[in-house]
Amino acid sequence: MKMKCESKRKMIKSVIIGLLIAVLAECFLVNYRTWESFTFSPIEGYSVDYSVEKETEEPGKVHFSKEEAVIEITDINEAVHNLYLDLQPEKESIRQFQIRISAADEGNELYYELPPFVISVNSAAGKYVKLNLSGKAKKLKIELEDLKGEAVWIKQIGLNVHKPLNLHISNIAGIFILWMLLSGLYYMRNLLKAKCDMRNKKQYCICVAVIGIELGVVLSGAFGTAKYVDPPWVHHYQYEKLAQSLAKGHFYLDIEPSKELLAMDNPYDTKRRKNLKVPSEWDTAYFEGKYYVYFGIAPVLFFYLPYYLITGQGFPTVAGTVFCEALFVLGIVMLLLELVKRYFKKTSFGMLLLLEILVFCGSGSLIVAEYPTFYALPIIMGMCFVVWGMYFLISGSGQEKINIKRVLTGCICLALTAGCRPQMLAACFPCFCLLAPHLKKSWRLDKRVWAKQAGICLLPFLLIGAGLMYYNYARFGSPFDFGANYNLTTNDMTNRGFHLDRFPLGIYMFLLQPVNFQTQFPFMQKVDVAAAYQGITIFEGMYGGILMLHPFLWLNVFIIKMKKGLRQKGLFAFALVSLAAAIVIMGADVQMAGILMRYMCDFGIFLCIPAVLVIMQAETEIRDRQFKAAIHAGTGVLAGISVLLSGLYLCN
Repeated sequence: MKMKCESKRKMIKSVIIGLLIAVLAECFLVNYRTWESFTFSPIEGYSVDYSVEKETEEPGKVHFSKEEAVIEITDINEAVHNLYLDLQPEKESIRQFQIRISAADEGNELYYELPPFVISVNSAAGKYVKLNLSGKAKKLKIELEDLKGEAVWIKQIGLNVHKPLNLHISNIAGIFILWMLLSGLYYMRNLLKAKCDMRNKKQYCICVAVIGIELGVVLSGAFGTAKYVDPPWVHHYQYEKLAQSLAKGHFYLDIEPSKELLAMDNPYDTKRRKNLKVPSEWDTAYFEGKYYVYFGIAPVLFFYLPYYLITGQGFPTVAGTVFCEALFVLGIVMLLLELVKRYFKKTSFGMLLLLEILVFCGSGSLIVAEYPTFYALPIIMGMCFVVWGMYFLISGSGQEKINIKRVLTGCICLALTAGCRPQMLAACFPCFCLLAPHLKKSWRLDKRVWAKQAGICLLPFLLIGAGLMYYNYARFGSPFDFGANYNLTTNDMTNRGFHLDRFPLGIYMFLLQPVNFQTQFPFMQKVDVAAAYQGITIFEGMYGGILMLHPFLWLNVFIIKMKKGLRQKGLFAFALVSLAAAIVIMGADVQMAGILMRYMCDFGIFLCIPAVLVIMQAETEIRDRQFKAAIHAGTGVLAGISVLLSGLYLCN
């Protein structure tokens, strides 16, 4: 009892210290520019000129010329330490713009350029720019590359302006969570010695707390960007329109294609559509005079259609992504607990928590949290079905006798992935490796039992597959055509073809691209890739390859080293085929879809599970205390790296 009270006192003390540190850090470290600005002497009497195309009658509003958008501040002759620039473009679609400042000072009679940076319209702190010039400034030139030909409200321009204290609850919460994580790692020394047992109230509460923190991060990311909560883009409401069409009894969208589009010989020729100014629905499948949704139908059947039939309104996509994220996090915990229960009974509770954090970050779930749109919903839903499918199959096939109900539920989950992301159906192959020994045994003992078990396993795939095949056939005339090639986007995917030369770029960007660190917050940024591939493919700047963002995935190279132990548990084939599935899915994305950050989520979970099995097997096999302590420490460091880089990604 005395030890419990002491533990509670330590926890309360840690929470109080964490809150105090978070508040002080926000006030004096994050906002140190505020206190610094009080040492500046405000400057007045300077002149401001604009490169205007035409004068406006409204005071404070300028219309920049199409050749240049420049603000010039002259007659300063004072030491300038900061610049305050409060501009509001008339177009609401312009949310941020790049700025380049040039200065002439005591050391430079002519203008010299300073590094460019980006200002966000809605960021109050970003409007204050710290300057470090050579002596007294004579004049400043501010070039606004993105505002050429635009009308802009000049709300205020100032030099050596006192910056107000700008406290953010999210920053305080982030620092506090970081403190609690560090404190947790310190106290995890004892948890790494404790056997995993969810019947232990303390372990149960800690596990719930970790899940709560992860869901808090998901909610913060999902609702942190207004344009994703309430998207301004028309094509982001395709699922809502499909629900309305299904309610009327047909699969095509109730949108009439333009006469110009109907008249085109090749409506998928992007350049031709643009040159002819042909009206069309962006990123929507167009086939034989009708518009269709080529994204997986499962989210519509689970969320949009029921919601529309009940309320008559469109389902909020962000709610669906957050709900699936919550189920995914819970699925990770259940899957790891089942692995511990069935195969790795020596796994410590602390190691379980570290592995859960690694899978949460490494699977790509935070990419979805940062981008909770209709593009991400079928991906996270597919991830959800994969992890729960694995859980039910492991829990249903880990004993001498198969638990038919659990195996059937697992097969239903896996079959439903085809209605989300068809490529995730590759999860069936590693999962089959779990069932194969039991089916083989049934075949030897009683072929009627084998037929029953095999039939039950196949039934969900046959029924769900038949439904999807009919859906495809009714739309595109083929049961195997999901319609992705008919989308109206950046290139003609009907003639995309298969090219081996796409693979090197895809492998590099998806797996091996180094993280691009920088000195400015959030300290990492997208990497601009100079592609050597001479052809059409789709790729976007990424923040690093998945092996670089989550280094623990490199542990998959040791899977052969753990072959004996994993084979004895019946998990070696499962782990090896999971890696193969990841490679197949990645290759399919490179050839058929493109190289985008969110596509890492398609195969991330298939890389995470084998790496987790390697760590679990290593902890089980190794008896040397120092070596085991090194494994614990190394796993903690790898988890810390994944958490840190994931956090920096969320801050972008």
